[in-house]
Amino acid sequence: MICRPSIAQEVIEMDAVIKAETQREREEVKKKQKGGKSGANGDVAMSGTEEQEEGAVKEQVNGTSESSPDKEIPIKSEGEIEDAEMKTAMSPPAEETPVPNGTAPAPPKDPWHPVLKPLIERLRSALPSEFEETLPLSFYVSFWQASIQDFGVAPGYEEEIKKLNAKVQLINNDRTDVSRLGQARKETQKKEVHNALNKLRSEMKTQLERHIAFVSRLRKEKTYWFAEYPIAEQKALHGAIIQECFFPRMLLSPLDASYSCKMLFQLHSMGTPGFRISMLVDEFMKEKQLTGMVF
Repeated sequence: MICRPSIAQEVIEMDAVIKAETQREREEVKKKQKGGKSGANGDVAMSGTEEQEEGAVKEQVNGTSESSPDKEIPIKSEGEIEDAEMKTAMSPPAEETPVPNGTAPAPPKDPWHPVLKPLIERLRSALPSEFEETLPLSFYVSFWQASIQDFGVAPGYEEEIKKLNAKVQLINNDRTDVSRLGQARKETQKKEVHNALNKLRSEMKTQLERHIAFVSRLRKEKTYWFAEYPIAEQKALHGAIIQECFFPRMLLSPLDASYSCKMLFQLHSMGTPGFRISMLVDEFMKEKQLTGMVF
């Protein structure tokens, strides 16, 4: 999609609005609540998924506070970050609160993102009516709207943070000018470096929050994608997933090929109902598929 960046920005902005609204509602409940299930300090308890997501952000960026002028910022290797992301992606959703007897259960919440739902409806009116017989539009939109940036922190942060930490150490060890003016100059230099470090940490946090929101959305949507397709239509479904999603996306660019690979394993790792990776591979390995990809 040519407009993918603008849609992604709208999704990010809407997620921020939803997050702020959720926080506001939580604060209102906290003020009204005098008993019941609350934390020891009076805070309203968060769901298991919320705790996992918030903990993942704090863990992977090693805190969000600004760095002190003489303290080296600890960082994690890219392998550790990927392991933590995988644990977050594969963690089970929070258990549902049991409904008291005699109380009607609340209707299921619409799983589609407020930004993507209008796009799904516009495509439904533009595409042939038989399109959804083999592939759900909701998955089609989610697949093409997302990008490699949704799958975690971009590489390169670790090396850059190491360089900046080393630069701070060099400034601290410099004794060529011990005058008051020289010390003031060193403090200015250290402040500039730590401002850059704090900016990197902020960028890492933003990217990680985007990744966690993306995975959380996929978890909500996955039940509604393929589960209603009967076994007799599974072959056609997986063929359409290849033809309309994976195959054209992986040919666009190396980044899109990497995205397709990550999405494939994401669908598999979170146990998407109706999605069978073995059937997808069988369809992909057919002669016509391979011939079209190679030539």
